[in-house]
Amino acid sequence: MNSQPRYYLGIDGGGSHCRARLESSDGVLLGYGHSGPANPRLGFAEAVQSIMDATAQALKQAELGSEVLGELYTGMGLAGVNLPEIADAMHRRSYPFAHTEIVSDAHIACLGAHGGEDGAILIVGTGSIGWAMKDGVISTVGGYGFAVSDEGSGSWLGLEALRLTLQASSGLADTTPLCQEILAGFNNNPELLSQHFLKAAPSEYASLAPTVIKHAEQQDANALQLLERAVSALDQLTTQLLAEHQRVSLVGGLSTSISRWMDPAIIKRTCPPLEDATCGAIRLIRSVIFGEATT
Repeated sequence: MNSQPRYYLGIDGGGSHCRARLESSDGVLLGYGHSGPANPRLGFAEAVQSIMDATAQALKQAELGSEVLGELYTGMGLAGVNLPEIADAMHRRSYPFAHTEIVSDAHIACLGAHGGEDGAILIVGTGSIGWAMKDGVISTVGGYGFAVSDEGSGSWLGLEALRLTLQASSGLADTTPLCQEILAGFNNNPELLSQHFLKAAPSEYASLAPTVIKHAEQQDANALQLLERAVSALDQLTTQLLAEHQRVSLVGGLSTSISRWMDPAIIKRTCPPLEDATCGAIRLIRSVIFGEATT
């Protein structure tokens, strides 16, 4: 490049939210945006719309208009693009930016968590995945997506809570306050509950996770059972990452609340993330396009 670009845009698109961070060329935060889900698995057009909505908010906060879109050098981390067909489809899309680099949301989260250095993360949000970078090699643990994988995630907790609620409504499990609260949201009608969630996105299942955690804190037997299974899976994932990597961080929307239930000896060996995923996305675009160090 003959001249330094004016703006960098970092996009973190997950199963529940999309966040945008706009920086100047010298790294000053200019604006921040937030919108809905940006997981291409759930719809390419919807993911792109969330990206543009979050970008528009960041520009508005920076007091900039859409005329600068063509000056934005953009790094994106999106849920689902670890699958080649999803990545290819998103790369074929047209974006109004000066340049766009697309990787998985786990990739940018790892870059941010360790300041561009080698390390590993366990994402605990709508989904869950272990992601690591070491000597230029990326490796993963789990994270094959809802509903075949992502144990311990928000969507997993929500799905299992729904199963217990429906079982309780049929007398196949104990009815506890957790089940009562979930069913009450659907007029105490298990048919309405099941029909609604048959068409629901992972983010909607994940929206029940805070309810599970709340009832676990109140010693609800069903919630405690679910949380025990969730943290067992997360402990196992974290232990596997710690066996190979010196720095392991827990990130994601549920990481703080659920880590309090995990094995304290395991959590003690982890380290807090240095930066968030939107910062990791900006590290990505600086490194890939301009050859700048990611540290």
